[in-house]
Amino acid sequence: MALFSKELVLRRVSLDPGLRTAASLAPAIAEIIQWCSDHPSLESNRLGFISVADGPGSFTGLRIGVTTAKTLAYALKIPLVSVDSLAAIAACRMAQHPSVDQVLAAIDAFRGEIFQGKFCRSQLLPPLEDLKIDKHWSADRDSTQVQSIKSFQKDLPLLAETYAFAGDAKAFGDHAQRRLESDCDAVGVGMLGLRAAIQGRLVDPMQLVPRYLKRSAAEEKAAESILPTPSSSSSSSP
Repeated sequence: MALFSKELVLRRVSLDPGLRTAASLAPAIAEIIQWCSDHPSLESNRLGFISVADGPGSFTGLRIGVTTAKTLAYALKIPLVSVDSLAAIAACRMAQHPSVDQVLAAIDAFRGEIFQGKFCRSQLLPPLEDLKIDKHWSADRDSTQVQSIKSFQKDLPLLAETYAFAGDAKAFGDHAQRRLESDCDAVGVGMLGLRAAIQGRLVDPMQLVPRYLKRSAAEEKAAESILPTPSSSSSSSP
């Protein structure tokens, strides 16, 4: 989680990777709230909006994150914006590495697949003043795709000539050491959320749903169970 004043990160809290999201998210929120209460100068500042990564990602993690953001936005009566998870990962690395202009972000989608997206700094993180002129900014949601991990890793040597890598180690395999690390991807969520809010791209808390981009294992199994089975009888000859 991260707390911003425009583009200035006031406080960041990384979730404990050893705990499930359901167990680590509430303590992180409490820590942010406590930090704010310990700084009297912030008491008069009301939250302007909440930004959340709505996918792609793990089914459980997305449900918990999106539901928490929706609940806070509804209860506090403040705006909500949503951003692409991979775009947020890329934005975070760009913020930490000013010399990086292009990022290939990828995370494990399980069952032999990955989610991947390619991002350019000029399109993803334009200066805030430019957003008042350019009304066509977006976080490149359409660039996020599902791909087999084998085909993805096959292309990595060539992609490494143009892109910096970011995301899950498993997705990058032998190239995992080339990844740009980050201690808090929520920084990217906040930076993109600010740009979305400036352009008025707010979402209704009651309508926002996670962007999974693929079916769960249970859904795939259920779909297979209702597929018609080939007829065991052969056609009769006249």
